[in-house]
Amino acid sequence: TSIKPFLLEFNAMNQSKFIKLNSLASIDLIGTGVTQFLDGQLSIDSKSLETNLAKLACFCTHKGRIASLFHILLIENGVRLLLPKSIAETTEEHIKKYAVFFKVEIISNTTGLFAICGNQENALQSTGHIKIDQTELQVSFEESDYSELDDAFWFIHLAERKIAWLTQDTLEHFLPHNLNLPALNAIDFKKGCFTGQEVIARMQYKGKLKQQLQSLQCIKIGDIPAKSKLFQNKKTVGEVICSISKCANNVKVLALIKDSANLSQQFQTTVENSPILEITS
Repeated sequence: TSIKPFLLEFNAMNQSKFIKLNSLASIDLIGTGVTQFLDGQLSIDSKSLETNLAKLACFCTHKGRIASLFHILLIENGVRLLLPKSIAETTEEHIKKYAVFFKVEIISNTTGLFAICGNQENALQSTGHIKIDQTELQVSFEESDYSELDDAFWFIHLAERKIAWLTQDTLEHFLPHNLNLPALNAIDFKKGCFTGQEVIARMQYKGKLKQQLQSLQCIKIGDIPAKSKLFQNKKTVGEVICSISKCANNVKVLALIKDSANLSQQFQTTVENSPILEITS
C-alpha cells in the first residue's frame, strides 16, 4: 500500500501541489548549545542529521519511556522537530527541563507545514522540501497555494509502514522497543549516553519482549482510543498504540500484541459485542 492512490485523487481534484498539515507542528531548537543538548537527550546521533531528510527519533525519560516521538532535521543554527500538534506543548516542556542548562532557544510553530504532492524527485530539488525517512512522504515549510484537505492520509501512511506516533495519553507510556524503534533506526546504541539509554540498552541486549507491534484493521465508525485493550476469548492479549480512520467506517490500528495471542484469529476492544479487528500484516 502507498500514498499514490491519495495523490491521484488529490491531483484530479486540485491544481495545488500542497496540502496544509493542520495536525502537525514544528519545534525549532536554535543556538550554540543545541549539539551538546542533543548529545545528552536525542536517541540518535546528532552527527547523522541532514537538512533535506527528517529522521525518526525520540526523547526518553530516565526510566526509558518515550517522552516524545518525532522526525528531526537540521536547519540553520539548529534543528527542527516535526510531530503531532497534540503533543507539541508537552514536548516543549520536556525540552525546557534540560535545555535550561545549555544555550538553546526553543521556538514553537515557527512555520506552516505542507505535504507535497506530485513529482517527488523534482520537489526535492526545491529549497525547503524535506523527505520523511523510510516513507514516501514529503513536507514543505514554504507557504504557497495549498488545499485544506483532511491530513489523515499522513498518519495512515505512517501506520502502513508500522511507524507509530504518540498522543497526549501515551507520552511516557511505551518503551522504544514497544514501538519497534531500534528496527526503524530511531535508536543509536553506539552514540553514547542519553537520558534513558541504560534502560533501553538493557532491553536490547539482555531483555526479551513478550509482545510485538502489529498492524490491524477494523470496520468501525470513529477512532479506537490509544491504550484500549484488545481481547481474544475474553482474555486481554494486546493494547492499542495509535489509530486513525482511513474512511467513514475503516480504522487502521497499531497495537502491541502478546506472543501468546493467535494472530490468525480476530480481536475485540471489549470482551464481547465490540468491533472486530484483524491483523493486516
